[in-house]
Amino acid sequence: MNAQIISIDDPAAIQCALNLLRAGYPIAFPTDTVYGVGVPALDSAALLRLYALKQRPLTQAIPVLLATPGDISHVAYGLSDAALLLAQKHWPGGLTLVLHAAHHLPPELLAHGTTVAVRVPRHPWLQALISLLGSPLAVTSANLHGQPSATTDYQVAGYFGEELEVIFNGEETPGDLPSTIVDCTLNPPRILRQGVVNLHEG
Repeated sequence: MNAQIISIDDPAAIQCALNLLRAGYPIAFPTDTVYGVGVPALDSAALLRLYALKQRPLTQAIPVLLATPGDISHVAYGLSDAALLLAQKHWPGGLTLVLHAAHHLPPELLAHGTTVAVRVPRHPWLQALISLLGSPLAVTSANLHGQPSATTDYQVAGYFGEELEVIFNGEETPGDLPSTIVDCTLNPPRILRQGVVNLHEG
């Protein structure tokens, strides 16, 4: 199987993506950082497919993308003032916050832990897709585990062209830097990965 390439500008793209996601199949798509591959965050079987596709260890949790900042209560609880301030300043955008995970989230998503990594992307098509799906999207970079991130649909096809049904393409993503990750379950919060958002700049 060779993945079909569908432009996100195609009017039928979102419905095609929704059909695949609701059937539990991973899809690849551009984000505001790098290309991602994702499945519905509440679908345990789909999550396991995503781990297998990426060759990602089951001990590494998968981040969650939301359509809007207001959806954060669907996946997390006990937000600190620092977390709320960071979300207000940097969402939508390239900042991932590690938060206390809501109890209904699948253990496969959390790698059997108690925290969840959450972001709201600055990408209108992706925001619309998540909103219409009616579920958070579990998303990780569209590359094999440990390999460089993909910034074009061509690079995604090089990793997964024979394993995905569809790769949704748009313009080349902004660069090879992923999101910045901050653990907001700690006081004070701690930067776990320096990415596209530089929190040391004013």
